[in-house]
Amino acid sequence: MKKVCSQCRKEFEAEDDSSVDTCPDCLRKVFRKAESAHSSGFEELKREQEIRRRKQLSRAGQFSRVSLDGSEVQPAQYMLLILGVVLVAGMAGLFMISESSQFGILTNMSETNQRILVCFLGAIAAGLIWLSSRHHRWIMFFAGLAALAFSWFIPDIWPPVQHANVAGAAEVYADAQASPASEKGTSRFLDDRMLEGFYERKKKMPNVKHTAVYVHKVSHMVREQLRPFLQRMTGSDSVSAESCAGGVLYTIDGSRLNDGALKALLSRLGSLRFAENDVYEVAFDPELSHYQNEYASNIVQDKFNSSFAHANINELRCFDPSRIADAANRLMLANTASYRSDIRAALVALLNEPWEIDSPVLASAGKALAVYGGDSMMPALERKTAKDTVQSLFLRYLAAGKQVPDEMVTFLVETAPDEMVDVVVKQWLANPRDWDAAVQKLGSHAEDRLLEVLRKDGDNIQLVNDTVRMLGNVGTMKSTDALEEVARRHDGTIRNMAENAIGKIRAR
Repeated sequence: MKKVCSQCRKEFEAEDDSSVDTCPDCLRKVFRKAESAHSSGFEELKREQEIRRRKQLSRAGQFSRVSLDGSEVQPAQYMLLILGVVLVAGMAGLFMISESSQFGILTNMSETNQRILVCFLGAIAAGLIWLSSRHHRWIMFFAGLAALAFSWFIPDIWPPVQHANVAGAAEVYADAQASPASEKGTSRFLDDRMLEGFYERKKKMPNVKHTAVYVHKVSHMVREQLRPFLQRMTGSDSVSAESCAGGVLYTIDGSRLNDGALKALLSRLGSLRFAENDVYEVAFDPELSHYQNEYASNIVQDKFNSSFAHANINELRCFDPSRIADAANRLMLANTASYRSDIRAALVALLNEPWEIDSPVLASAGKALAVYGGDSMMPALERKTAKDTVQSLFLRYLAAGKQVPDEMVTFLVETAPDEMVDVVVKQWLANPRDWDAAVQKLGSHAEDRLLEVLRKDGDNIQLVNDTVRMLGNVGTMKSTDALEEVARRHDGTIRNMAENAIGKIRAR
């Protein structure tokens, strides 16, 4: 049937039951308008989103980058990474500078404060590195941990306090030895009235050298320790002490040191203020004398601490024998790998001082030097110095009839076996039980000397018995003829021992 279009008023064919009152042409126009409106709205929305994106990119700046997964990486993230790396490198550079030039800020800080500083800055650097990436947090996390670990070891790699303090002490000590007394200051602590007793003593005993040493501002404990120190180091007959003018006046009778050596000795205690006419005045310095150790007591005891070696070297340089012996024992037991050359030098200097043979310092320092003197890569001069020092102490012990520490014997046997053969075998002949191990350590070096003993003292049954037994342990095929001769000349136990010794030698 025909219907009239409600839009254009034209007639058009439609089905009877259809409710459509719009012709096909008008319907097409309506659909086109709707489609056009939809597309224009979508384009407008896309246009607005693109404008917003461009504004964000423009705010990020011209250095914006895109990561591998397509996400934006902002320059701030690069800056965080760079800042963390620069912070760690700056710490390392600061410690390197302070190690070589004694940079004031770090050399005046204790090791604990240094460790706190590097840990604090290292934690900041690790946090910056970790925050430098949002998409690779785990990688940056481990990188931050590596930076923190490196920061922890910076004071161990470049230790400013150790270097600066030790070097500074060495320079002060050298200056004190080299400078004349007139350059160390002219202000005196004493006057002639205070020295009347000393001058009267010189008049009563003109044939004895008398020396007056005044040490200013010392405690009672230091006073008691300085008296035996001065007597030992000067080799004097006696040393008396009396309180005077806020310090202690020591009168030394029969000093064996000349003026220069005595000045060098007193310069170890502090600043030498006056030195004329056998009168010396010293301003005591607890740090220069190493009486007050710059390191805490826990560092002196802790062998895993990076300052352990230098803390105990300072203890070796003080004048308290008990502290010196304890420091030598700690160094021997720790056998630390750091500053071994400095330890050897300190031990050699200590052993060259005039100690009594019964002093525990000698035994402790001798054993420590035997431990540190056996390095295979040490310079030849250091090796010779260490060997000569230990050997000299070894001979002192033998001359005094004292037992030689095993560490010293082992060191000398391993370092200079040919030189030690006659001495060790001689001691072994007198006391086989105590020197058995030393002869065995000599090995084949002792063979000729043992064969000589076997030929000369063949009638001494006990000596032949011990010599045959030892040749079985250290002998070579060169000893088999002599042992066969012993087996032919003797019977019973000695023959069996000789045959067993020959079997051992041939089995080797």
